[in-house]
Amino acid sequence: ITIKQARSEEKQIGLNNRPGHGIIRALPPLTGIPFLARRGHVRYWMDITEKVLLGNTVPEWAVAVGVALLAVIVLRSVQGVIRGRIARLAERTDTRWDDHVVHVISSTRLLFWLVVGGWFGAQLLDLTDSAQRWVRIVFVIPLLFQAGLWGGALVNSVLDDYRKRKQEENPEDLTTLGLIGLAVRIVVWSVV
Repeated sequence: ITIKQARSEEKQIGLNNRPGHGIIRALPPLTGIPFLARRGHVRYWMDITEKVLLGNTVPEWAVAVGVALLAVIVLRSVQGVIRGRIARLAERTDTRWDDHVVHVISSTRLLFWLVVGGWFGAQLLDLTDSAQRWVRIVFVIPLLFQAGLWGGALVNSVLDDYRKRKQEENPEDLTTLGLIGLAVRIVVWSVV
């Protein structure tokens, strides 16, 4: 495609009348790049950026996805830093609760952070009421599931600690401890 052909195509589809769209005229033909030349080069990319999906343009979706990925990276990094600091603190203290907190923080799943990141990205989009409701549902269900995992991790950590202390004193109590642990986990998942 030559510059002359590109100009005539611009006139036919009316690109010269719109601000910022006369760029095709200023660019040399991109026939050396088969992918771009085959699809009408720059105009093809401008057409993509104007496409609307669920009320948002492709660049708006790209920004939302970028924000979602950035949120996942930041949140996962913050989780690692906090877990590491509390673990170092737990080594220096005699209390057991900081050990339990480390165990609970470690039980946070990557899928949960992906959903949280997706929620942050969705806040940048102009969604319909129905789509916003689905975003909330998709956010709340994994949040409840993660809360159940946190509760289960806390119960397991406390019971393991108790089991280690009681194993030397009274080994018969260990059997009932397993039943108590099961009952508490059932209660946690029932509440969630």
